[in-house]
Amino acid sequence: MSSPEARKLFGPLLIGAFLNAILYGVFLMQHGPLARHSRIISLAEVILSQQDALSVLFLLILETINTGLDFGIIWEPLIETFGDSRALQVQPIPSSQVLASDPIMTAIISTIVQVFFALRTYRMTKSKVLLSTICALAFCSLVGAVTSTAFIATSLRWDHFPVYRGPILTWLLASALCDIVISISLVGALYKGKGSFKSTNSLINKIILLTVQTGTITSVAAIGDALTFLFVLNSHTTIQFIWDFSLSKLYSNSLLSTLNARSEWNRYLNDANSRPDRSFCHIEGLEDWMRNPRFLGTHKLLEMSAYPAFLMGGLCAIGGVTGFARTRSIPSLVAGLGVGALYLWSADSIRKGTANGIEGALGASAILFLSSLPRARKGPVPATLTVTATASAIYYGRLFLQMRE
Repeated sequence: MSSPEARKLFGPLLIGAFLNAILYGVFLMQHGPLARHSRIISLAEVILSQQDALSVLFLLILETINTGLDFGIIWEPLIETFGDSRALQVQPIPSSQVLASDPIMTAIISTIVQVFFALRTYRMTKSKVLLSTICALAFCSLVGAVTSTAFIATSLRWDHFPVYRGPILTWLLASALCDIVISISLVGALYKGKGSFKSTNSLINKIILLTVQTGTITSVAAIGDALTFLFVLNSHTTIQFIWDFSLSKLYSNSLLSTLNARSEWNRYLNDANSRPDRSFCHIEGLEDWMRNPRFLGTHKLLEMSAYPAFLMGGLCAIGGVTGFARTRSIPSLVAGLGVGALYLWSADSIRKGTANGIEGALGASAILFLSSLPRARKGPVPATLTVTATASAIYYGRLFLQMRE
């Protein structure tokens, strides 16, 4: 078996499966807060909570099966048929059937999440046109995924993926467009709901930030999967599966993140009378720092600091995948995805109001600076990356010092 060919074909599958498993762990961790914060106070909440519980339980079953199937895809060529050169051209029958299930499993999960947000959008806007549009896009994505599954199941060759580009692009782009419509609709409805009460407006700002982040993550992942598939269409590689294997977990985590955030929002409203001017980026565990008058000049920086971390995370992840597509360097890919994941985790921590979010963003900036500095003179792109990392490190370093004063 040729090592370079095997690396291009099975390396991305292995990386995608491990990323899937990592996000599955995050998904399981979010079940604890969801169960702990569930409280029923009315018949309407009983009905809604039962619906949410059934949806989450169904997602848990699907995600568990999905993670097992993703590892099953790489088990056959790497373990069962290791050393067989035919595995580079023809998929083993068990592996091909498991691979065929990936599009439809991912689309079922994404459709459940998108319909959940569609109903949430309808309750806020009362727009049947918007509800129909979101559901139509979700159904279009599901149809594309079912068609992709049918095509993949009937072919055993790795180099037949260009034939499937129609249904695969329909599946991914329709899903991304659905996420964008949901995000814009929710943000618009929330923005119109702002009034003259500071505590309510602060809570709305927090919900808007969460909506933008979750919608952007899933849509960027779907678009990135589609673009990567197009770029490597005839290169006999499976790099698109780095995005593809993680896609379903991003949808599930976005749903659980929204459900878990509701208890925090309720707690915020309950405390609004005793803390009328509190920022929506209140940090638990830093009460003394927030009582300091310097906080009044710092909290605006803090509440905006999640945005650059989120942007840097996305750029690092895209840069890692793009660099791998050009140079086939696994270390560059792992470094880009790792730093990007650290930035995204930091942005999410800042949004939730935990103190270690700023520290994580500062650490990610330092890692990015140290890794890009040796290549700063090799061209405009490395130089720009070094300057950006320097500015990010200075920004989060300054904010970190202000928090400790």
